[in-house]
Amino acid sequence: MMKKIKELVRLFYVKGFYFVLENKSRKVHFNH
Repeated sequence: MMKKIKELVRLFYVKGFYFVLENKSRKVHFNH
């Protein structure tokens, strides 16, 4: 059970991390 929860949390953080990276790159493109 704990292993599954840890995997879900890791997936959640990875998705959020890429989401933030994508938003940052978009903002940079908008500024140029």
